[in-house]
Amino acid sequence: MDTSEAISATAVASLAARRLDWRHKAIPAADNGTTHAAFLAAKHTLADFQTPLLTLDAGALTANADRLAKWCADKGVLLAPHGKTTMSPQLWTEQLKRGAWGITLANFAQLRVAREFGVRNLQLANSLTDPHAITWVAEQDSTILSWVDSVDTVAVIEHTLAGTGSVLDVLLELGAHGGRTGARGVDAALEVARAVDAADHLRLVGVAGYEGSLAHTADDAGLGAVRRYLADMRLLHEELLAAGLYGSGSVIITAGGSAYFDDVVTVLFAVHQHRG
Repeated sequence: MDTSEAISATAVASLAARRLDWRHKAIPAADNGTTHAAFLAAKHTLADFQTPLLTLDAGALTANADRLAKWCADKGVLLAPHGKTTMSPQLWTEQLKRGAWGITLANFAQLRVAREFGVRNLQLANSLTDPHAITWVAEQDSTILSWVDSVDTVAVIEHTLAGTGSVLDVLLELGAHGGRTGARGVDAALEVARAVDAADHLRLVGVAGYEGSLAHTADDAGLGAVRRYLADMRLLHEELLAAGLYGSGSVIITAGGSAYFDDVVTVLFAVHQHRG
């Protein structure tokens, strides 16, 4: 594979030669054994498929991808779309060729799929706690950023990689009270950062968070909750910077959701400008 590729075009193209079988939902049983390419060439109608069936509008997909890529370019930010939503290397390719930094995934199995197709830059929006996954990530010739949100997670990674020369780049996840994951507040997050700083096999390269779980509306209450959380992310970054707890010169600040892009940029982009 050309290591300059964001994703392996050869690996993605090879999907056309794979044969359909029982693993492919909604595909008519009569087409078992048919290659992907031959199946597409047959130009089936919707009535030929089993249900449930998801259909995509190619024109709308292209327009949406173009619009988001332009928005990111205009705002001066990078996109790491959540690949777990589709698990489609073909759609990942469309996003990456429009300038996406890389692909975000949620678990070890999804990371393995992404690496099978040669994705170079990956973000695991989760913590590495499985020793098998930790070892695998350390062996990859690619950029894989994972999140840490507790001293215990730091200890597990340190123990797993003891005696090796491996160093994993991690993002410090700030959570919210009552949330699913993330350090509960700036003070707790700073404690985790100090543990990373003292570790031999970890390097802190940024701050991460998920504001999408805090609200589901654009009213004052919803936007207020999201903006307060983003302000805490910004404060955490400033505290880490002042304490010299980052392990790299280039720092990543990433917030993930699907409804509050403008707020993320409004609150956090000033940090980017400050660092220049």
